[in-house]
Amino acid sequence: MTDTIVIDWSALPVPIDDGAARHLEGSRLPDISLNSINGEAVDLSSLAGLKEHRYD
Repeated sequence: MTDTIVIDWSALPVPIDDGAARHLEGSRLPDISLNSINGEAVDLSSLAGLKEHRYD
């Protein structure tokens, strides 16, 4: 039986940047709260790692 949870990420093709999301660069996430698995609300706009992430 093959383990479907283990993923060989090196076997996936490298994505090609087609520029379709270029207009999102520098955009700010809106104030959106989602429930986490422990029931607490998480405001996505307050997560520092998502604000400054760049896909270069």
